[in-house]
Amino acid sequence: MQEWVQSFVPSLNGIKFVPLVLPVLAVECALEFRILRSTEREGNVADADNQIKALIDALKMPQNSDEIGKPEDYEGCNPLFTLAQDDRLITKISSISDEMLDLPVGWDEFDPKLCRIQIDVFIRPRLPTRENIIFFDDDSRVWDHRYDIGLLQSLAGMSADQLRAAVTQCIFRIQALAASLENTPYRDRSVESCEEETKRMMAESSTKATIWRTNLWPKAYALREELCRRIYGEPPYPQSSDDSVAIMHGMLAGVYPIASAANDLQRLLMRFI
Repeated sequence: MQEWVQSFVPSLNGIKFVPLVLPVLAVECALEFRILRSTEREGNVADADNQIKALIDALKMPQNSDEIGKPEDYEGCNPLFTLAQDDRLITKISSISDEMLDLPVGWDEFDPKLCRIQIDVFIRPRLPTRENIIFFDDDSRVWDHRYDIGLLQSLAGMSADQLRAAVTQCIFRIQALAASLENTPYRDRSVESCEEETKRMMAESSTKATIWRTNLWPKAYALREELCRRIYGEPPYPQSSDDSVAIMHGMLAGVYPIASAANDLQRLLMRFI
């Protein structure tokens, strides 16, 4: 990591800043602030909006030398790890003001002019890549355009960024389902009769088809149609030899039909960018 930072991270006034949320990873983040104050408040207390603005400025990488102060201020923390390269990558902010019920470490008594702020950071991919799959999460408390029952009714009203995020979530879910279905335990077929093996394989195939058709296919198909509408205009849409039978008709035909459905969505997503 140290060698990578020294070689590839640009410096500003001799100070290297290493952000976690950056465009090359195709990720975005949401922030939740909980601002805690003592019950008895006296004097001027900064309003929450100004506090949060100052915090966001502190969490992002400086954009010019005027924002970083003196180089000696960074003694012992060079490189400095920051949250975001640019505050435009922070796509949702929410805050709650609450009562401070206990003294923070180092406080002898409540100071009405001070507050304690807890920050939760949620990171998710904007586009599916091998590098950012570790950030895949679908916490319904955080994201406005989350993957839920209301998705199908809200597609037309989504912004381009929201649609890309929803398609990315769907692609990762399809890939996870494909991996779980392909990693079946080893069976010694020599102890099965031909009839038993046929019944077992038919049962497994039926289970996979049920999972696919009831869980992911309706949403995957709707997302594909919305992508096509925005790329090509009104139907009929052009057909490709790469179109997945699984995503077009819900049929699990072929060697890796569910994985093919994810690839079909991903090809369209790349065209939509």
